[in-house]
Amino acid sequence: MKRIEKAREWTCIVYEEHSKNIIEVLNSLAIPWLLSPLHNKDVSIDDKTGEVKIKKPHYHLVLSYGRTVSREQVSSLVSEKLNSPKHVEPVRSRKGLYQYLTHAENPEKAQYNISDIQSGSGFDIENFLKIDKKEEDKDALIQKLYQLIFEEEYFSEYVDLTFFLHENLPELLPILQRSAWHFAKIIDSKRYKEQKNCLPATLDGAGNSLDNKSSEVSNSDDNSILTENKEVGAHD
Repeated sequence: MKRIEKAREWTCIVYEEHSKNIIEVLNSLAIPWLLSPLHNKDVSIDDKTGEVKIKKPHYHLVLSYGRTVSREQVSSLVSEKLNSPKHVEPVRSRKGLYQYLTHAENPEKAQYNISDIQSGSGFDIENFLKIDKKEEDKDALIQKLYQLIFEEEYFSEYVDLTFFLHENLPELLPILQRSAWHFAKIIDSKRYKEQKNCLPATLDGAGNSLDNKSSEVSNSDDNSILTENKEVGAHD
């Protein structure tokens, strides 16, 4: 996965032992923040010995900037102000991250209470998840467009698809317009493949292609004609 160097939202781990007054410090940053319950029941299993160990108690922190900031900026901030490890990651899925704060979608992991999630400095949880929902809706529309192209036979030209969407599914038109070249190439490629495969090979009783044999016979006939012509020329 490509490493992202700039983003608006970042997440990291903050260890409890280094941040006894974490809420006070977070509020002093004046950056909207979201904090998981204290993860004090997480375990790790040693691959060699199978020994189960309790992980160091920690929080998962989300910082939501109103602008794009660099990885280096965020890394320096959390290490200096929160004594946190310098490793930070951009938020790729808001919904997925929010669920991970309590391990809601990971029943094999220790579970935490959603009511223990905290936020401050104007962090809007409802809007945070709503934006992610818009991305999910967009992905669903893209998949629907792909399905139309791959499953319907009458979209042999880009204009056919455009007209169909205009008349029947106008909500897909913005997706098509933003990636016009991409979808046009898919339609061209699909049409070419269908034309290429439209004449199935003719097989004999043994399952061999008669097309190749016909070609061989044709070439043999041509060679015979050439030979005959040479012989006639020689007699002349």
